[in-house]
Amino acid sequence: MRHKDIYALTLTSAAMLCGTGTVAWAQDHDAGQALAARSGSARNQVSGAVRASKLIGATVKNKAGDSIGEISDLIVSSGANITTAVVSVGGVLGVGEKKIGVPYKSFSVAPDGKTLYLDMTADQLKSMPAYTDDEKSDAAARYQTSQNNPSNKFEHGTTSSTATGAAKTAHVLKATEEPASALIGSEVVDKGDAKVGKIKDVIVSTSGHGAQAVLAVGGGIANIGGREVAIPLDNLTIQRGDASPKHEPQRVQTTLTVGELEALPEFRYE
Repeated sequence: MRHKDIYALTLTSAAMLCGTGTVAWAQDHDAGQALAARSGSARNQVSGAVRASKLIGATVKNKAGDSIGEISDLIVSSGANITTAVVSVGGVLGVGEKKIGVPYKSFSVAPDGKTLYLDMTADQLKSMPAYTDDEKSDAAARYQTSQNNPSNKFEHGTTSSTATGAAKTAHVLKATEEPASALIGSEVVDKGDAKVGKIKDVIVSTSGHGAQAVLAVGGGIANIGGREVAIPLDNLTIQRGDASPKHEPQRVQTTLTVGELEALPEFRYE
């Protein structure tokens, strides 16, 4: 029988595994009720925050304005923070490209989210260890990096401080992390496993901390006639198995009911 490893991205699920799930769920429910009580006027996107759907595919430029790569994904940590941006460099139409995990805090983001700036050259970026979303292939990736870059200058401190921290080891997607691209479009269920909405986007702050999930709730087929609301991403319990090569969540759950979600202020983009 094939076994699946199920991972949870919130403290709620971690507490459940440790035998304190009842308390954690109760706390989340109280927090959910408080969140749902904030109904009234529409809630606008915080100034400076950017939609993940806009950041994915955005151009990465250096300080000189030269294009050095493209954002292929954003990595959400267990604390609902955007910790890493996966940058694609080289290649043509996706063929021969290399993906590199760069700390999100290393970037400066243009207000429209279409361009991100990084303090390094294209060659410096390309020489960094490759990103991998498969822990089994991590050893092979490290070996290839050492063979291709036996004297990687990033590891000897001769480059900008921006790159140094990310260059020593490749970023490997952890069991407690989730690509933002996989979250967008995911169905959300309540504690009874009834569908209550769908994640339409993830709102990323300038620091990457405290990401928000924009949910489409209510309405009919494809949420037509419904509305969009925003809740902290860490209010969701996200579980994924090992079956999906794209790491799509197996289950995304909220402690809020559909009525509580619909009572939240409508979310509006800038």
